[in-house]
Amino acid sequence: MFNMGCSRRLDTSLKRYRQVQIWAPLWLMLIATPHSHVSISAEASKKTHVEEIRHVKNSGSKTFIRYYDALIKLVLDLSVEAYGPYVLIEERRAMSPQRAVLGLKRGEWHSLVNTDLSPHFRKQNEIDIFTRPYLQNLMGLRRSIIRKQDTNRFSGIDRLEDLQKLSAGQGAYWTEVEIYRQSGINVISAEHYSNLVPMLKNGRFDFLPLSVLEVDDAMADISQTQTSLTITNSFYIYYPLPVQIVVGKANNSIWQRYQYGINKGFTSGAIPTLFDLHFPQAKNLTLRKDTPIIYLTHTMLEEEENIKIVRQFQQSWIKAN
Repeated sequence: MFNMGCSRRLDTSLKRYRQVQIWAPLWLMLIATPHSHVSISAEASKKTHVEEIRHVKNSGSKTFIRYYDALIKLVLDLSVEAYGPYVLIEERRAMSPQRAVLGLKRGEWHSLVNTDLSPHFRKQNEIDIFTRPYLQNLMGLRRSIIRKQDTNRFSGIDRLEDLQKLSAGQGAYWTEVEIYRQSGINVISAEHYSNLVPMLKNGRFDFLPLSVLEVDDAMADISQTQTSLTITNSFYIYYPLPVQIVVGKANNSIWQRYQYGINKGFTSGAIPTLFDLHFPQAKNLTLRKDTPIIYLTHTMLEEEENIKIVRQFQQSWIKAN
């Protein structure tokens, strides 16, 4: 299945909708009142040509939805000086990878954010994949929610063999399911993310690994109702999990706009700054050479790419003892 969003939590009950907004540059948005935002958008719409861009909005974790929305907006804002104003039309729908590819080729929509590395997107002349460290190589760094009564049980875990004796909970359509299973870890899946916490509480599986960028928010959401759960600090899990902005080439101007905005976002430091704004907890991340980190291989990536991303993660985030 094709799963948009870092958490890839597919809500098949979502109905298609279209929401149209004309975006002002990000720095203006940060200082503008709601009334001035409307004024800016109205002025933008009066310009000679406003390019219509249709983007498939992510579903899943609120933490990542907010970031991906802001990321797409920032990339497009940065393109305005070279390509002029734009109208962003957001579409939310559940779809297969095949349908997503077909829509990109036909120009039904122009872009989406993807993390499942579906092979359907590869080797497509009509599609471009922009894989960059939008999340600073931290998407695949996992901390686990466990039952408090099992704290001592998890205190000595530091090897893959230890995890292979336990079972992990994951969403049925998440990319990680295959990663864990290929690593010999038993996975108990749930159709919906909301079912995972009660399943953990009731002993259906042993731990719920989530990205370090979202696990604190997830715990905050359940802490008042699920007092028997906690986040273990005994070990981390890491596997390469690249984030991609996928853009169709049916409209050459939009494809060039994305390419320009993404490149400028990194060369100017705007995208790393956006990351810091949305994930301030990353600055407090303390990883040392003796921190227990269990590395898994992403089976949809070539060995060389796995090694490259792991090396980048270690160079950026692991400090000397």
